[in-house]
Amino acid sequence: METQPFKAFIDLITFDQKLQKLHKEIVAAQVTAAELERKKQDRARRAEQIQAQGRELRKQVDAQELEMKSLDAQEKAKRAQLDTVRDIRAYESLEKEVNHLKHAQHESEKTLLGLWNKVETTQKEFERVQQQDSVELATITQQLADVLAKIETLQAEFNAIEHERPAKKEFVPAEWLDQYESMRSRIEDPVVPEEDGTCSGCFATVNSQDMLRLRHKALLTCKSCYRLLYQPKAMGTNLEHEASKP
Repeated sequence: METQPFKAFIDLITFDQKLQKLHKEIVAAQVTAAELERKKQDRARRAEQIQAQGRELRKQVDAQELEMKSLDAQEKAKRAQLDTVRDIRAYESLEKEVNHLKHAQHESEKTLLGLWNKVETTQKEFERVQQQDSVELATITQQLADVLAKIETLQAEFNAIEHERPAKKEFVPAEWLDQYESMRSRIEDPVVPEEDGTCSGCFATVNSQDMLRLRHKALLTCKSCYRLLYQPKAMGTNLEHEASKP
């Protein structure tokens, strides 16, 4: 078996490793972009939640103020009746109602004061979050723009070299190519060198008969992990060395 087809095979694998590296970088950048976008949405959602809480508190304030007006009107009406009633029992009954209304007004006033305090606290919290988020959002927005630009650059690089792959396959034997294409969809390193009588992918021992074939420039399937095995010395090249070249 000539080493030229194997050299072409190594070149194809190295080329695919570069594509795979670019693809991983693109995916990683896309994950980062998604995380930054989520952070932006979280900031907006946090401000919206505080605003919604503030609106709900204002509704409660309005309702409480209406209740106080109602209690005040009821007390005034009862006091007006006190000025006209002559029966002692009726007077005492009205007086109890007036006192009850005064107590209800006092409790309502305390509730209203508590609500106003909450409104003020919520407003301050909203202003604090707005100020904090404006700084963080500017940073996140810039980071997101940088990541999106990186994705665009990586994708352009990937697209620019991907069309070269058919030419890389031209001098690779079909039987190698079929097995390689099948394996590379499942594992990152479908072709590995034999090292010290073992498969460098799974460390399974290579039997003596297969070692002999490897020394005679054969490309074999590992009986354990099914990767394609070769012997660098016999082939005159090493995938790891080739892949590490710039």
